[in-house]
Amino acid sequence: MKRFFKFFNKNCGCILFQMVICFSLIIPNSSSAKNPRYPNTYAKDFMADAPWRVKGTTAAIPVGFFIKDSDVNDLPDLDSAEIYLWRNRRWERIYHHNFGGISLNRFAWEWVATEFENAENSKLNGKPMTAENLGFDTGDVIELKAWIEGRDDWWQGGAFSFSRRLRIRVETSFPRPDSDWMYGDTHYHTKYTANPYEYGGGLETLKLALKALDLDWITITDHASDYLDWDLNARRWNELKTWIERNNNISGLPFIIGEEITCQARTGSDNIHLLVYNNDKFISGKIDVLNNAQLSLYSRLNELNAEGLAFSAHPADSMDIMFVGDIVPWSDANIATALLYDNYYGLEVWNTRKTMESPGGNLDHINPFTSATGGWESKLSKSRDHHFLPNLEISIKKWVELLESHLNPIKKIVIEAGSDAHGDLNYFSYMDFNWERLGTNDNAIGKARTLVYAPERSKNSVLEGLKNGNSIITDGPVILIGIDKNGDGKLDKGDGDHIVGDIAFWEDNVEILISWIAYNDVGINNIKLFLGKNLIHEFDPADDNSVFGNDSEGYKIFQISSDPSQTNQYLRAECVSQAFLNRSGFSDRYRAYTNPLYLSYQTQQIPLSYHSADYKPQDNKISLSELLRVIQLYNHGAYHCLFNTDDGEWPTPDMEDEYALGKGNQDCAHHSSDYKPQDWSIGLSELLRLIQLYNSPGGYHADENGEDGFVTLK
Repeated sequence: MKRFFKFFNKNCGCILFQMVICFSLIIPNSSSAKNPRYPNTYAKDFMADAPWRVKGTTAAIPVGFFIKDSDVNDLPDLDSAEIYLWRNRRWERIYHHNFGGISLNRFAWEWVATEFENAENSKLNGKPMTAENLGFDTGDVIELKAWIEGRDDWWQGGAFSFSRRLRIRVETSFPRPDSDWMYGDTHYHTKYTANPYEYGGGLETLKLALKALDLDWITITDHASDYLDWDLNARRWNELKTWIERNNNISGLPFIIGEEITCQARTGSDNIHLLVYNNDKFISGKIDVLNNAQLSLYSRLNELNAEGLAFSAHPADSMDIMFVGDIVPWSDANIATALLYDNYYGLEVWNTRKTMESPGGNLDHINPFTSATGGWESKLSKSRDHHFLPNLEISIKKWVELLESHLNPIKKIVIEAGSDAHGDLNYFSYMDFNWERLGTNDNAIGKARTLVYAPERSKNSVLEGLKNGNSIITDGPVILIGIDKNGDGKLDKGDGDHIVGDIAFWEDNVEILISWIAYNDVGINNIKLFLGKNLIHEFDPADDNSVFGNDSEGYKIFQISSDPSQTNQYLRAECVSQAFLNRSGFSDRYRAYTNPLYLSYQTQQIPLSYHSADYKPQDNKISLSELLRVIQLYNHGAYHCLFNTDDGEWPTPDMEDEYALGKGNQDCAHHSSDYKPQDWSIGLSELLRLIQLYNSPGGYHADENGEDGFVTLK
């Protein structure tokens, strides 16, 4: 019966499916012919995929076939998988594998084709499926149709088939300053993301696709919902970890284990998402049947081990989900909470790269290419609604505000980019969160990516680059800034140069080298250099006589004077390419953003940790209003955590910071003023100590030798 819902709905709209999925949310263990071990995910039951680009003409192109949920209804006869090439106005068979009517009875089945088999041109058989063997060159677009045929049990012996169109662009390697830089995607979902709304992709196809795409590493960040059989739980996390260890190379790449954890936002039933990488154990992001987070951000960050990293996922995004908990942007309070933890490094400011969308209703999830030039409904190209750029710009603005307030002393806040693809090697297919439509957009794995300085070309080196901010984010070009210490016209940290993410001593008239490399022969026509929040230099490489090189590749030296106020500062850069036409004929541009290069008057960075009282803003100073807040806690005799993670209840908001008056939940860190002893109350001597920090004209900074972990500055 379940398979009937799928076939019926593909032809008759989404009303019946809404009834079915809502019923399954209310009664998740309802009986059926077989009790499903995993939830059904509409539009992902039959799937075929291939990378949206391939590096060069000799790299093998993997084409993956996936069938999901045949553990719920048997698929008694799988006959064949086929691949056809569009050439000379006809479909030419290049692959046909006969399975001989095998029976499938498993949650997720995957098959990967990399060589020609039973091709019309028999001379191809046994050779790798490459652009060269297909007769294509760099710059060409290969169009394929992947096909599955078999017999479904519900149809009493009736035949079924499924096909999907795929387009692959033959390109050169991604641009790199040198071999010490490695490309990755920081946000990707596999088959272990499996819930009524979403499903990821196959791991075996992913393994081959990374090489074809020219991605060096990827963080696997499946949802950690830990509810019934949805998404990751401890057992599945260990399964994934075992697979990664078995398939990584000796340097620990390309796969880095991670999670996307649903946490309670500040009010109501709203949720925020936290990205975690490289933790040594599973961290639950437990939700309930209505997608409401059960655990606080505090409690999840407390689960990080010394090697784990955390970033805010899509901090500006909001998703209104019918009947269930919404996803909301990260608030200032959420970010302030995260910054209390040494393992929290920054923001995934760039999440997805979608510029075209077909909103569905016409099977576009299996073929959005309805004409020779591309048939996407270009709503996103005509309007900024849902285009990737607005949320990216909002997130960059928030990041700059955070940088401005964390300079004295310097606290690094790093940005990164990830595709948030769910499988989606070629294009993104989805059912929207209100179950109203199927659709596609042109986002895919690696389209928004992070380029990290990782000279050892290992997992540890990649993670160190992410932590330090030795990285840029891009969908095409490379932009770098730094101090060229040996004057050779290039930035090489191994030669002693300072690059993005570094802290350099601010000397007078320091010379900043700005370098760039274009992508896909689309030249760069605008580069901006910022000192703090201020734009200090802007130029077009093609029209600037001081440039060494051209708009495709080059560098420029720009001199800046030291700040007479002798306060720390940072430099960052961004670039935009010339306009080009996308598949729908609408104008598009590539862009890139650097992490900061810090300029410091301190020869060493002061270790940074903020006092709990220092929250409005966090500036290493205690203001009068902040002191009065702690006096309020002192007068009340006891305090507790804002979050009540035991039952999901929220206390009446009588607080300005992360604490509430009176006794209650203690599932968070103690207030910094509660140290002698730590007993969930503020004593007189502890209050007097905070008054010392308040009276300090230079503020304070963290120091383990201080009685409370802090010392005053003159």
